Amino acid sequence: MRMNDAFPSKYLRAEDLEEGDLIATISEAVYEEFTDPQTKRVEQKVVLHFQGDTKPMVLNKTNWRAIAGLLGTDEADDWTGKKIRLYATEVESFGQMVLGIRVRLKAPAKAAAAPSQAARQQ
Repeated sequence: MRMNDAFPSKYLRAEDLEEGDLIATISEAVYEEFTDPQTKRVEQKVVLHFQGDTKPMVLNKTNWRAIAGLLGTDEADDWTGKKIRLYATEVESFGQMVLGIRVRLKAPAKAAAAPSQAARQQ
C-alpha cells in the first residue's frame, strides 16, 4: 500500500501523473476556500475543474500564466472547453526540490481527421 492510496487527495497531485502526461479539458475555474493547517488562516484559491473523472487542480501563478499564454487569454472564464496537457516535474518550493504539476506550453495534438468519402474513393 502506498501513502497516496491510504490518504487520497480531493485535488490533483503530481503523484497522480506518474504514468505520464494528462490531457484534460477545462470545465470551469472557481474560487474555493482553504484553511492553512498551521496558521488556521482561510484563503481563497482558484481551482480548475475538468470534464470527466479528472480531479480538480489548485491553480498557482506559474500554471495560470502558462495556461493564459497557451490559450491566448488571461480570462479564466474563456478557458472552458479548452484542452491542456499536464505533467509532473521537479520544482523548487520553499528551498526544497519537490514534485509539482506544470502545464506544457504546447497545445495537445488534435486527433487526425478521418479521410472524407471522396478521398477514400480515389
